Amino acid sequence: MVEGYRPGGGIAGTVHAFNFIRRISFPTTAQLVSMFCTEVFLPAALALPLSGLELATSFIIPATVIILPSLVGELLNAKVFLRSDAVLDFRRLMGVELLCWAPLLVLLPLASAATSIFKSSVLWTDGLLMTVTISLPVRFLTMFSMPIAAQWKRFTAATLVPALSILAYFYGLSFHHILTSSALSQTSVLFLSSVALSTVGVIGILRGVDKSGSHRIGDAPLALFRAFLEHWLEGESKPLESRLALIGSQANVETSILAFEGNQTQSRGCIVLSRFHPGPYRNLGSGGLPSRLKAAIASYNGAIALIPHSISNHEHNIIAQEDIAQLIEGTEKAYPTAVDVTTASRMVRERVGDGQASAQCFGKTALITLTLAPRSMEDLPLEVAQSVEATALGKGAKTLVIDAHNSLAGPTKISQEQAAVLTEVATKDLGVCMSLPQETFKMGVASDPLREFSLEDGIGPGGLSILILQVGDQLAAYVTVDGNNMQTGFREKVLNALKALGIDDGEVMTTDTHLVTGLVRSPLGYHPVGEQMRQELFVERLVATARRAINEMEPASVGYSSFSLNLRILGSETFQSITSFVGGTARRIGRSFLWLEIVVFLAGLVILGFL
Repeated sequence: MVEGYRPGGGIAGTVHAFNFIRRISFPTTAQLVSMFCTEVFLPAALALPLSGLELATSFIIPATVIILPSLVGELLNAKVFLRSDAVLDFRRLMGVELLCWAPLLVLLPLASAATSIFKSSVLWTDGLLMTVTISLPVRFLTMFSMPIAAQWKRFTAATLVPALSILAYFYGLSFHHILTSSALSQTSVLFLSSVALSTVGVIGILRGVDKSGSHRIGDAPLALFRAFLEHWLEGESKPLESRLALIGSQANVETSILAFEGNQTQSRGCIVLSRFHPGPYRNLGSGGLPSRLKAAIASYNGAIALIPHSISNHEHNIIAQEDIAQLIEGTEKAYPTAVDVTTASRMVRERVGDGQASAQCFGKTALITLTLAPRSMEDLPLEVAQSVEATALGKGAKTLVIDAHNSLAGPTKISQEQAAVLTEVATKDLGVCMSLPQETFKMGVASDPLREFSLEDGIGPGGLSILILQVGDQLAAYVTVDGNNMQTGFREKVLNALKALGIDDGEVMTTDTHLVTGLVRSPLGYHPVGEQMRQELFVERLVATARRAINEMEPASVGYSSFSLNLRILGSETFQSITSFVGGTARRIGRSFLWLEIVVFLAGLVILGFL
């Protein structure tokens, strides 16, 4: 058993959010307007002739009563009332219109059919008016939950298009001399009562969310959501990072550096293991830190860096860019200047149950990788590393314990039993490694940016890095790919390709970069390395890079250093509070909003039926 074990934060809780929020990325403006016109004209052309209207009239009515008011209204909203809003531009406002008028596809044909059945020439108008009515809660929820404009501007933006549609409707009736006082009063009462119900209902829902959320997560949920949308849609990270920094916590982030240097050409390679988590998503916070750290080290001293995934989870997301810059600078300053260890043990591998560990010692420093492959694995609990490190300290050694993060077939979490198995196999392998004799070694290192692959393929800008060590007659390879986990089975394919080059053992690791998350619709919210890519091309690049590393092998030495920085991280309580609150709040808003729509709909039916 792992003392103090808590299940690691896997990806299962965020996948639905990734896949849902991606829908906010609307098509182009032209595509949206085209879809909107089709959505309006189609039911009108099919349904209005049933009410005895000519086909030409069936196009004129929706054009003047729906399409023109919507285009003019949302243009005014974007340019006047929501001008300072970065999220709700004209394109996205037309996306809102597409949603608001969708019920027309059902209500207008139903009302037109009723017109034909009951021999009435005006029942089709009820379908139009009810569509306007039930769109109001959606409009108010959109305008009151997202924009930063003044309240009166939000109210105006929510009611402008429906009001223009009603006015156009009145004008059409008046133009044909069929506007009656009863129709005028009935429609006015319907519109004003729906506005009142929507205003009161939405404000009540949102105030309830803010009240409960502020207590649970330490910030106003709607403001946090707003900042999230600004980052997701506009790439503006500052507002969200500032808010997360206020509700996050301070923690020591430990970083270890194992630096290799060739004795002849002074070629450099290193393994940097820092206990941050590359999240929470995309480039927010430390989401893209592995590739940034690799690039910074290359710029600093020319070393090719491997930045594998440390044992950490979403609790350890660094929030602020200032702290990230501090960690990068700290890594440069702490880079080992004395690479005076000239001996190493062979790489040894142990297995316990589903757990595997590889270990290699350099003087009194042990490098350990952990994997559950071919079983699925996710973020390992911190207690695994802490237990192994404590054992090593008792033996007078230092350790770098790597979560290889290299096998995933679907959403998963590490169980307590798996954590215990990994702790056991790591401790066992550490003991074996430290008992082995050490001898001089050779080192070769090479890198490939893998520009043929994209973030959507699951490959980050850090590309591929390979460190190959020769101890005696054994060649061992450490491979790091800038990706978020690896398709189950692809690790073995990579290792087989390396064995064909004469490499005896090795491990394939990923950085867990979150630059690749939230870009594609998939069960995971991203593609692990190997899942959606040309595997043969990847293996070809891997083999070429490994050959370069082998060709550049030379006697080498190694140095170790470590440092710790007190940085702002998301923190366990904050992460758990936000994730649990989001799920509960979504359900709560959904239920409350459904009831609001039902009330508005029934009120509309009563007004149309009895006034």
